[in-house]
Amino acid sequence: MRLAAALLMLVRTCCAGSAVACSTTTTSISGIWRDPRHGDQTWTVEENATELTFTAQGPWPGEPHGQLFPNGSLWLTFSAANTATGQVTGVGCDFITWTDPPDRKAGNTWCRVGSASCSHPPPGPPSPGPDQYPPLGGGSFSGSPVPASPDPLVAYRWNESAIAAQQFQAYRRSPRRLMGIPPATFTGASSLLNGSTGGGAMLVSGEGSVAFDFDSECAGWLEFQSPDLAPLLASGALIVLMSTSEFTQPQFTTPTKDNNNGNCTSTVSSLDGGRYRLDLNSELYEGLRYGWLHVRRGKDCPASFRITVSEFTAVCQVLPINYADNAFVASGSTPSALITEPGAGAWTLEEVWYTAIYTMRVDLLPGGFGSILMDRCVYPAIVVEQLRSGA
Repeated sequence: MRLAAALLMLVRTCCAGSAVACSTTTTSISGIWRDPRHGDQTWTVEENATELTFTAQGPWPGEPHGQLFPNGSLWLTFSAANTATGQVTGVGCDFITWTDPPDRKAGNTWCRVGSASCSHPPPGPPSPGPDQYPPLGGGSFSGSPVPASPDPLVAYRWNESAIAAQQFQAYRRSPRRLMGIPPATFTGASSLLNGSTGGGAMLVSGEGSVAFDFDSECAGWLEFQSPDLAPLLASGALIVLMSTSEFTQPQFTTPTKDNNNGNCTSTVSSLDGGRYRLDLNSELYEGLRYGWLHVRRGKDCPASFRITVSEFTAVCQVLPINYADNAFVASGSTPSALITEPGAGAWTLEEVWYTAIYTMRVDLLPGGFGSILMDRCVYPAIVVEQLRSGA
């Protein structure tokens, strides 16, 4: 029951009314909406204000149906495998800006036909893109550490305004351990680990691969810093790739048009300031526990080369929410750190509780629950209550 209560607390916190421009509890979305992807074509929306649901008839065949939330977010199902999420925005709530598949193309914002707003440019997206998320903030590590939790932020507590904003923040995680023995051409790989005192840089002088374990999963992407890689990449002398996975081997997921055909290994993208990133899809994040760096010789590669790699990190997205103050607690001793298995009894019960809640946290989106697993889709938060009631 404590687990169910905590899950419902997550639901209510993520979907409660917050400081956003429009509230669907006071403004109806019924009417005709213009869809810019289809020229002058429109959608006719019929809202059921009692149940906060709606239908939309338009260019898509059948009768797409959706769910509204008090904070102005909504989702619309076009087919069993095709659901979009969005946000009602603008003065008078006269825009619907779609932010997730399948309608995430720039400029895909519906406007309410007949409103003054429809003759003006639509507002920008309701939240920044993944590479523009603000850093972890609006709180502090004021809670108690919890050894049974896989959540690196279990002791972090956000203030009320950060929670009410319902916007992603980003934080960085360093790997906790190496997987296997790095090749001799990768010197100092252990200095990239969390808590290392080895200078924080790895020297690469030849081909090879190195793998890291971040200790628990996050919804994130891989980045690293290198001051001397750019000319070798630009000339094609070196080919540098990264891989991510929830397992101990580079992962393949269900192929879509927007996820590198499901291959979680790809060449790195160059960012400003000597930073490099693994880009696998337009949302950037994947389920990430393990990460790899691969270096291959390219055309006209010099006989000897040397590059420096530092700050090999997982950049993780997180939605501010506090849950650990209402956690399940079982009385019992904590197993010795020398014991490989986590133990039994009270310790195991707490591990189960914290792991279940962390699974929810990693999947939280501003408008519901998502997925960091193979088939990414959006499940509105109300599904949790339906599951609990057996509906």
